[in-house]
Amino acid sequence: MPGLEELSELAGRVKARLGLRTYLVGVKLLKDPSELPKEARRPLRDFGSKLPACRALNAARTYGWPIGQTLDDMFCVIGAAAYGMLEGPDYVFESGLVSHHAKDGRVAEVLYRALKDRFLEPGSCSAVLFMPMHRLSMEPDVVVAYGTPTQVAVILKAMAWAGVLAEMEFVGIASCSAVPYVLKKDKPTMAVPCAGERLLGLTEEDEAWAAFKPELLLAVAEGVEAIRKIFPYPPIKPLEQPRAPKWYPMSIEDYREWLGKKR
Repeated sequence: MPGLEELSELAGRVKARLGLRTYLVGVKLLKDPSELPKEARRPLRDFGSKLPACRALNAARTYGWPIGQTLDDMFCVIGAAAYGMLEGPDYVFESGLVSHHAKDGRVAEVLYRALKDRFLEPGSCSAVLFMPMHRLSMEPDVVVAYGTPTQVAVILKAMAWAGVLAEMEFVGIASCSAVPYVLKKDKPTMAVPCAGERLLGLTEEDEAWAAFKPELLLAVAEGVEAIRKIFPYPPIKPLEQPRAPKWYPMSIEDYREWLGKKR
């Protein structure tokens, strides 16, 4: 496992190579809130508001701030359940929250079973820390990288280059559960923002993200370079001469023909 300094350096290489708009983030799940570093910003204390975990993550990756959350800093009960911060996660189903995402009760049960399979054990986590990878204060449990779908595909392709295949399951609720998914399944994954992440977390509509264990970061950093020939990014721009319709005389040849007639 690379040390904190090397993890920061590797993350910087990936960000620079792909031109990612925001920082990679290390996510740390803590059993004791006192483990949150003093320099971490706390939504309720420092912003005067409770935030969904997805928006706290977005703030960390955008502004480069370490952000810590306990249950008192959380707005979204579904995200808190995903991270194992609720004693009674069945509230998510019994309150009717999941039913708003399903056409009937049977489908709601299907969706909730899928969610519970992704959620961490109740009470297993009391605080979550989002650390921009250039400001690591402790070893992250999961690394998150946001980008365009193509940029995320390059990251996943870099893992595949090393023989590590990502898995994806889209439930349509709690895309933040991609983080616990990595820990429970021991597999990297890709997330497409759910309705809540778009509306409350404010993730951009052209963004997706990859989540993976930090020990894979070296393979990602090496892989994004190794696959440049087979999966070039940015995409190669064709160098052959373009064509325009005959009815749109935009070429230099059209101009010269016109000029010749004028003379």
